[in-house]
Amino acid sequence: MKNFIEFLKKIFKFQPKSYELVEGLKANNSLSNDQTNMLGNLLKLGNIQVVDIMVPRADIVALSASSNLNSTLSLFLKASHSRIPVYSEQLDNIVGMIHVKDLLNFWKKNEAFSINKIKRNVLFASPSMLVNDLLGQMRATRTHLAIIVDEHGGTDGLVTIEDLVEEIVGEIEDEHDSKKGPMVTSLDNGAFLVNARALTSDLERALGLNFSHIDAHKEVDTVGGLIFTISGKIPNVNEVISHPKLGLNFKILEADNRRINKVLVSRSENIIEK
Repeated sequence: MKNFIEFLKKIFKFQPKSYELVEGLKANNSLSNDQTNMLGNLLKLGNIQVVDIMVPRADIVALSASSNLNSTLSLFLKASHSRIPVYSEQLDNIVGMIHVKDLLNFWKKNEAFSINKIKRNVLFASPSMLVNDLLGQMRATRTHLAIIVDEHGGTDGLVTIEDLVEEIVGEIEDEHDSKKGPMVTSLDNGAFLVNARALTSDLERALGLNFSHIDAHKEVDTVGGLIFTISGKIPNVNEVISHPKLGLNFKILEADNRRINKVLVSRSENIIEK
């Protein structure tokens, strides 16, 4: 998987014969079907405009910069988003975004709440911008949300980094999508059965731990994302990923070529077999 990611980086700036290259690799069995599909989707990004994938204005969930802590928390819970754009007076004047992690950290500091103290920058793009160009900008600036503006500067739509990645790898099931059963289940042997889409904060609460000192935790929201960042790959089923600083083992119970689905989490001193 790591080599494949490096290959994606190399061909990110498309060459005239990129399609022929992909077909040749497929013919030589150098790529799996999933990898071939991903590369094909990646090449198509050069022809797709942002307007084709954006969340339209009518569906945008946003916060007023003057919102208090209670209303902000309520909106995050209702919307089930990890990032929400912030506007001043009207939706056409987006001034940034806030991440639920920053909100919770700010809350712990016991200071007077102010969205302006925790808001992050967003990118602004035109509807006609190509998806691959926007993806490049978002990667370069490490910005995960872009506001799409019309010729008058009004808010036309919104695009997240997940929207762009889905154009490459296919639809990603969000951690808040409809799901059956609990995301984190405590087992009698002290381990936890965890849906990889569970928020890291849910696992922290279940374990009574704080992951904030772990670098791999800072830019991810889900347990699957944490494991991917720690290991640098999509692990195989039954593979155990250990993290000494956390004192935890993550045994992969279910996974495919694109994502981790289910994990058994146990303390390092007691590797649970299942």
